[in-house]
Amino acid sequence: MKSIVIQLLCWFLPMIAGAQGCLLITDYDSLPVFTPDTMKTRSAPLPQAHSMKNRCPPVRDQGDCNACCPWAVGYYGMSILHNLKDTPYSPYFVCEKTGKCDIGMNPLEAYTIMATTLVPDIADTPPCTNLPCCKTSVREILPLRLESLKTPDLFKIALADNRPIILVLDLSTVSAQPTQDNGYQWIITTFNKPEKRKLHAVCVIGYDETNDSVEIVNSRGLTWGNKGFAKINFEYLFPKYDDLSKMNMQAFVLPKSN
Repeated sequence: MKSIVIQLLCWFLPMIAGAQGCLLITDYDSLPVFTPDTMKTRSAPLPQAHSMKNRCPPVRDQGDCNACCPWAVGYYGMSILHNLKDTPYSPYFVCEKTGKCDIGMNPLEAYTIMATTLVPDIADTPPCTNLPCCKTSVREILPLRLESLKTPDLFKIALADNRPIILVLDLSTVSAQPTQDNGYQWIITTFNKPEKRKLHAVCVIGYDETNDSVEIVNSRGLTWGNKGFAKINFEYLFPKYDDLSKMNMQAFVLPKSN
């Protein structure tokens, strides 16, 4: 019964409060920077395309839960990173642990719960804090922010190493949803800053140089995009800007435990 109550609160409180589901990381600039030197030197050139889709947990819908960050970071990103396709981490647990289901959170808050807490898989929550299904805690390593992106090179380096990227986008700049008619491209206008932001976190799982795009998985169910997946063209993510903040966007690479 408690599980049902928690899920109902998670669904309905955001609609009552009208809260912002995803928040920007206020101390984003203090995160360590991702560079090729932060990972082992590759002995082979980058592939033309790479996707972690086959490592991705089943696409689910977050519903009206005002917490896209636990889905992007925990359910998708960290589960992919730790090869937990069949027993992915629970976004509900992360949401409940922060107590911010109704007001939203930023991706770093979701990651901190993942890095410091025994997180159960989604099949056993909510809640399941003390059950034996809980996995060992993720080693606490700060995620690595991406900055000064004029090209997709750093994105491709991280993704080719099977390291998901968490991306915060401003949905108020979206001009077209991904459909079959536009090749499941999520069209984003990044050249102006609206007065009212509508932020949303997604997990980047691949890239493809043949159509100059990155591949994302969303938490809006199988009816969104191409069964939950979509592409964003390089030109919308990497315009001629010096940093991501000018594009109403933040991004970080999930770290691998040693």
